[in-house]
Amino acid sequence: MISALRTLFLLIQKYLGSFSHSQISHHHLQLSTSPLWILGKSYHLSGINTASSLPQQLDKVLVEFLLAFQSRIWFSYRTNFVPIEPSFYTSDFGWGCMIRSGQMMLAQALQMRWWGNDWTLNDEYPEQYFEILRNFADAPDAPFSVHRVAQLGLLKHNKRIGQWFGPSTIAVALHHLVEIHEDRCGLKIHVCQDGVVYVPQVNSLFRKKTTRARVDEQSSKSREKTTEEERVETEMETFHGAEDWSPTLLIFPLKLGLQQLNPIYLPALLETFSYPQSVGIIGGHKGSGYYFVAVQDQTLFFLDPHFLQPTVDMRPSRFPSQSFHYPTPKSLPARFLDPSLAIGMYCHTREDFEDCCQRIQKSSDVHPDSAVIYVSKDNIEPYTLLPSNVPDITQNFDDNLICVEEETFVRL
Repeated sequence: MISALRTLFLLIQKYLGSFSHSQISHHHLQLSTSPLWILGKSYHLSGINTASSLPQQLDKVLVEFLLAFQSRIWFSYRTNFVPIEPSFYTSDFGWGCMIRSGQMMLAQALQMRWWGNDWTLNDEYPEQYFEILRNFADAPDAPFSVHRVAQLGLLKHNKRIGQWFGPSTIAVALHHLVEIHEDRCGLKIHVCQDGVVYVPQVNSLFRKKTTRARVDEQSSKSREKTTEEERVETEMETFHGAEDWSPTLLIFPLKLGLQQLNPIYLPALLETFSYPQSVGIIGGHKGSGYYFVAVQDQTLFFLDPHFLQPTVDMRPSRFPSQSFHYPTPKSLPARFLDPSLAIGMYCHTREDFEDCCQRIQKSSDVHPDSAVIYVSKDNIEPYTLLPSNVPDITQNFDDNLICVEEETFVRL
């Protein structure tokens, strides 16, 4: 029976490998002078080019771009892993594409966390490379495995195991898994609901409790006549010195239209790929999830998780990793992108965060009626995404835990 199912999987995979939606193509990158942007890096012609040297220089640009694309970590459907309890699923085939896309975005942030955005497959493989992959192993004890994401979806989001995730749900799920394993991964995730990054909310991620208590004590003793605004400013100044920054992944879940993406948002949306902090977009097309990492003009390039592969044993210190790199870009005209998506920005330092906020503000100034993300200095109450005491989901299946439905602010 198992052998028959495996054969069926392989036959379906063979069929899927030759099938694509009409708008999706295995893109042969064109000889164009338009810049290719991939996660904040531009590949384009520079200097003065003669007609005779142009084709050779374009070829060089495309080779460099393809190497950068192939060096991104790719996660796809896997089969023959340990069942995802309490179900009997041993594969995420047919339902895990958005989970895999979210994993890819987080993996890219971890790559940038540990060695920046310049590492390629031509370089020596650092030990941290294999450690990053182990975080996403298809095993119940891996911090960001499909097992843990699916179980968190069951516990917190009323998602049956085997049910498709949306971009907003996977963003929140990854936020809480990273919160549990922050010491191991060395970064934080902040979900910017409604497409707005509230600077005080982000700052509050790094406020130590002792510092907050000291500020409150000072306020009560000697600043009775101080306005609320002045008290907040004092708070900000005080906790900056306590724990100023930790590497942080900002995720902006958005819905840019109802049934279709409103084209008015495309210029500002595609512009985000040029931000140095960009870790791409998780989104979809006709109900399938993808990880979009690059753009040229109005064409998006993405890593496609819809390939079924055997599970890799990651217990050795080094293991075969060829199946974690996608060989050929696929492309999609940006106008066919589904309206539900999530933009990622990785800020390694506070200076990165401030630069990112400046770029967001500039974009909203340039596109006053069609910006996709915003920055605000208002001090508002943060969203309660989930209870703060998230349990160890490999140990506890409590039927009384609160479920959170996916809700994303819709821009028409």
